[in-house]
Amino acid sequence: MDTLEEPGLSRRTVVKAAAWSVPIMAVGSNAPAMAMSPVLQFDGLACKWSGNSCQNYPKSYLFGFKASSLGLGQVCISITSVKMSTDPAGANLVTPPNFTSFVNATGGVTINGCNCQLPGAIATILVDGEGTFDIVGGEFGDSNNSRIVVEYTALRYNNGSCGLPAGQGPADSGVRSTPPCSQIPIPCPT
Repeated sequence: MDTLEEPGLSRRTVVKAAAWSVPIMAVGSNAPAMAMSPVLQFDGLACKWSGNSCQNYPKSYLFGFKASSLGLGQVCISITSVKMSTDPAGANLVTPPNFTSFVNATGGVTINGCNCQLPGAIATILVDGEGTFDIVGGEFGDSNNSRIVVEYTALRYNNGSCGLPAGQGPADSGVRSTPPCSQIPIPCPT
């Protein structure tokens, strides 16, 4: 899909070019086509702020996500769980010890922009078309490669009302090489 971008390379373009591909296996089913398309998916961006290199988010990891309303108009994504692992094998997923933040929304994404928050949800993401946002979690005791798994449910959203399901799942980054964010470069969010 063609999009207008400012001249130069964006941080997402650089990361996507450097990210290694993971094969995807398709499984046939009687499910509708929209259920096969993820509303939320990891976009290849992953980095870390070791120690206190990011004063607002010490010892933390940042992961980028792409959100799409799949041509359904507006969609409200209710995020019910964010778990991260700093285990080199990606095991031992835990809720980030001290904070989970949603930052850097672009395009048709608004963080906490809708009211379809499911019980126990930690955030909502309003999607009108498509866009990106980042999740930051920390304070972890070590800084190995990392992994993030986000559980979510998406509902159609119309004039402030929650509607039919639009998708759900985990969005899983797999084990990622997480270089220092200063190498990409990604500034520390304020």
